[in-house]
Amino acid sequence: MQTAQQFDADYRRSIIGCSELGAVLGVDQWKTPLDVFNEKLGLVAPFEGNKHTRRGQRLEHIAAEEYTEITGQKLRRMTRELKHPDHEFIRGHIDRLLEGQNKVVEIKVVSVAAFRKLQREGLPDSWIVQMQSYIGLGQYDGGVFIIFCPDQFEVIFFDIQFDQAIYDAAVNAAVSFWTNHVLTQQPPAAVAADKPTLEFEKVGGDLVIREDDAFREWAERFREAKSIKDNATELYDALVEDFKTKIVEDVPGKYQGFGVRVAYTESAGRKTFDKKALAATYPDIDLSQFDKQGQPFKTFRPYIISE
Repeated sequence: MQTAQQFDADYRRSIIGCSELGAVLGVDQWKTPLDVFNEKLGLVAPFEGNKHTRRGQRLEHIAAEEYTEITGQKLRRMTRELKHPDHEFIRGHIDRLLEGQNKVVEIKVVSVAAFRKLQREGLPDSWIVQMQSYIGLGQYDGGVFIIFCPDQFEVIFFDIQFDQAIYDAAVNAAVSFWTNHVLTQQPPAAVAADKPTLEFEKVGGDLVIREDDAFREWAERFREAKSIKDNATELYDALVEDFKTKIVEDVPGKYQGFGVRVAYTESAGRKTFDKKALAATYPDIDLSQFDKQGQPFKTFRPYIISE
């Protein structure tokens, strides 16, 4: 007898969901068309969720309550499957609508770093495609993204108007992908994100594939940590540039205020030894005799790849 989990996995392989359309279009930063193809053909294990997705699901109701508290607009729970009238494999699932309005609601529960990035840069393209697909399939008037950061207990929201061009592009891409790749079992061309980096290819030794739970847990935590680090670095660099150009108008000096002390100084250029120039001037000297051999050491170079 087929279990509920097996049925769910088989069902997901038989459709293209609205949340996958961004990847099919090639605008998802975490998933490529080849990733979607591999999932539809059962070539890779389906994503069953993790502690972060479970946390998000359990906190969605709090995000909904906060949105209502801020805007006065109530949300209505609604479990509905959307289906394209001509291409039944294109589907979407929604669970909330704005009460009294023909608008769909999508809630995202995110980390602090992701929340700040959304505040700075707006919604990622893949989310926009997802929402436009919901609106188009359900013939809604528009949509609302509610973004909730539980760690800061902050909510931001984005009102989305329907864009026919984006919806049509998503549908056309899904039809082409399903017809030319899934049904024929011919994989789409690999993109840059599908390929190992050249730097990784230069690393010696055999590649060991790990599919155990311990490595999966570590990989999930590493992805999150790297995302936080990258976002923090980007924010830090932006603040440094703001300080130089706006706060002190590029005037070096020592500054202090509100618990922060800043030394912005100008230094002379660093002197270096030009070994190539020395070798060209004195070609008869064997410079290798002056090389120093260090102690053996290990390197750690993690890479984020598509799975």
